[in-house]
This record gives sequence, structure tokens and C-alpha cells, in this order.
Amino acid sequence: MLNDKNKSLIKIGGLISVFMLVLGIVLCTAGYSMENNIEYLKTDQHQWYRIVYVNEDDELHFGISFDQVGVLGDIEIPLD
Repeated sequence: MLNDKNKSLIKIGGLISVFMLVLGIVLCTAGYSMENNIEYLKTDQHQWYRIVYVNEDDELHFGISFDQVGVLGDIEIPLD
């Protein structure tokens, strides 16, 4: 049987796994877009979800949203 200590370890492990997955997606998206001169982040197939994206003013941003509905804050990433 699972006791409270094991349940909390499973929860912590799950949170760490989700964090690592999100971090991997962010880094892969950023790396892929930088390899392709940021143009990938402006394409339509990328617009249904946004993690690292270029806004209307051609500024690189970090923020999680799905179908233009924000889930996590919008942070500008300086390119200089």
C-alpha cells in the first residue's frame, strides 16, 4: 500500500517530470527557431499554441497560451 510519504514523493516526481517536459519544449522551440532565424515562430502552424513566439511588433516573447488564450504570463526576451 502507498502511505502518505510515498504519495507525496509521487506528486513531487510528477511535478518535476512536468516541469522538465515544459522546459524541454521551450528549449527545443527556441533552438529550432533560432536555427531558422526566428521565422518559424511567425508561421501559422505555430500559432495554435505559443510558448516562445514573436508578437506583432517583431519582439521575441515567452508566454504560454493556447488559441490566443493566455495561460502563463508574457515576458519579453531581449535579442540584443
